[in-house]
Amino acid sequence: GGWMADEDYNALLSPGYSRGVCGKEEIHEEEASVEQKVRQLVEMVRRAKHVVVFTGAGISTSAGIADFRGPQGVWTIEEKLKKKKKRIEEISLHHTEDKSGKTTKRTKTKTKKDQKKVKEEEEEREVDQEREMIREMFPERSVIGDIKGLVSPKSNARFEEAMPTKTHMALLQLYRSNLIHFVVSQNVDGLHMFSGLPRSSLAELHGNVFLEFCPECGKEFVRQEAVRSVGFKKTGRMCDECGGELRDNTLDWLDALPERELQLTDFHSKSADLCICLGSSLQVYPVCGMPLKTLRTYKHIQHPDEISKGTDKKRHSLKTTSKTEPGKLVIVNLQTTRYDKRASLVIHSTVDHVMEMLMGHLGLEIAPPQRLSVDLLSRDFVARIDPVCLHQRLNTKQQFLDDTVDDDE
Repeated sequence: GGWMADEDYNALLSPGYSRGVCGKEEIHEEEASVEQKVRQLVEMVRRAKHVVVFTGAGISTSAGIADFRGPQGVWTIEEKLKKKKKRIEEISLHHTEDKSGKTTKRTKTKTKKDQKKVKEEEEEREVDQEREMIREMFPERSVIGDIKGLVSPKSNARFEEAMPTKTHMALLQLYRSNLIHFVVSQNVDGLHMFSGLPRSSLAELHGNVFLEFCPECGKEFVRQEAVRSVGFKKTGRMCDECGGELRDNTLDWLDALPERELQLTDFHSKSADLCICLGSSLQVYPVCGMPLKTLRTYKHIQHPDEISKGTDKKRHSLKTTSKTEPGKLVIVNLQTTRYDKRASLVIHSTVDHVMEMLMGHLGLEIAPPQRLSVDLLSRDFVARIDPVCLHQRLNTKQQFLDDTVDDDE
């Protein structure tokens, strides 16, 4: 019906923008190596005073939501299909070449009815060819729908039925144990929200497909089904308080990031003495540059003045602070990233496996997966956003922070 999955979300994004490097080979470290590195991570977490965690699509793949740039990723498959289709088109062009080397179109001698039938047959052959290509190139994925549908993982879950993973639930427990202090996510699937992580300690920088907002009064609404648009478009629903026209809460390529969440991300990235990146290829600006801020020292770190609803005062008691020693960066990802050489620790393993081992060594249990109700989230999670900030955001294309990017490559 109206439910949404990863390829549906992908189809909503504007085409033509660089997606970075897709389809890099995955690396699976030996178990002994992973074990040794996780023990190092345990000590780093225990010693750290302020920990920020960045999460990418890799933490949701075990929930059945495909990533974008992995070997079986949505964009990886699209790119390979385009290349394969181009080769097929080059071979089966509707032209013949005569002996003189000139290219001439085939003579059109058929009636319109015949031409229509031939066209339909050609389209059917193209669909069959695409499906066969997918089966050959991606045996782990199953073919669905027509050409537009492309492909879907065998375990493909709609966003509405996906459950938070072991990693989501582990992060919730680490937060409750005061071992991590802020989570920054590039995911739009809402699984951090549904797991129970509080709004005050979460920045969903690319949006959330289950949220709508009113640009007039700033009220947010949690929905049972994913909103099927991106780019802050009008959804057709009205605000129950002021009558304003509601909009989706998910970014398209050039949309401005949420200012409040971006400020909090900046603050926690600078303040942290440990930054852990889980399941992210670290390719999308400006978010990918934020973990590097942990590696620097600062004389003054200013916390945003207004504290969002439900903030734990103990966690955000310092309005202004400083950092005299550079922090450390840990990256857990199956593929290499551009910042691996800047990290103190790089673990090539699935995030669920690493988090299970980490929690075991810390003596903490991972709670069973839960998906909080919309009623509960509507009471405890939603925030009231400053309408002035919303209007600025709706009329601003994405701006990069001057000091965000620090790439030596």
